[in-house]
Amino acid sequence: MQMMKPTLLVVDDDCEVLETSSALLRHFGFAVVSTGDPAEALDLLEHNSDIDGMVCDYRMPIMSGEELARSAKKLRPELPIFILSGTYPPDRHPAPWDAWFLKGAPIAELLAKLDTVTLSKRDVDCAELRRERNAS
Repeated sequence: MQMMKPTLLVVDDDCEVLETSSALLRHFGFAVVSTGDPAEALDLLEHNSDIDGMVCDYRMPIMSGEELARSAKKLRPELPIFILSGTYPPDRHPAPWDAWFLKGAPIAELLAKLDTVTLSKRDVDCAELRRERNAS
């Protein structure tokens, strides 16, 4: 049986951050769909059931990460949402995201959380995928 990589939707209005984040996540064994447009992200979520989680920026000009997260949860309540931001999280209870990471934080923290929440849908060990990729 071939293992499927969990697919993450990456959303950031800064094209350099979007490209870097997407490339880094691909390197660590995730399939990535990316966009700089929150409206397109919602369309992708609505029409692509293969997306297992979303990583998005918090401060975006058209729609904030919080607005995007709330809209995404209306479309896909089970979708894990991760905010990757240069600022600390606002005090929201309940928050529409599942985890908040500061840009520049150790990548191992983000990967561990992504592995945990995306495993439930795909039943894939992302760490094992990374080991296999590095061995070849």
